[in-house]
Amino acid sequence: MPVNADDTVKCIDCGHYRMKDAGQMGRLGFGLCAMSPSTSSFPSSVYPRQCAQFRLADEKTLGARRAWLEKRGEAS
Repeated sequence: MPVNADDTVKCIDCGHYRMKDAGQMGRLGFGLCAMSPSTSSFPSSVYPRQCAQFRLADEKTLGARRAWLEKRGEAS
């Protein structure tokens, strides 16, 4: 689901976000964005930001990511 560019979102909720592809950085809570040409930029999974390219991830992915955050003691 696209969002308004003025809305605040978190990468961890986005379908374009990939923590598993980020190697050690993924274990630290950072990931890669499929919409970015850079493979050396690792945005935070939980930092609130504005992004016109945000697309809500599917429920299965969201559930797994929320469980991962809870295990780390973080809120989404």
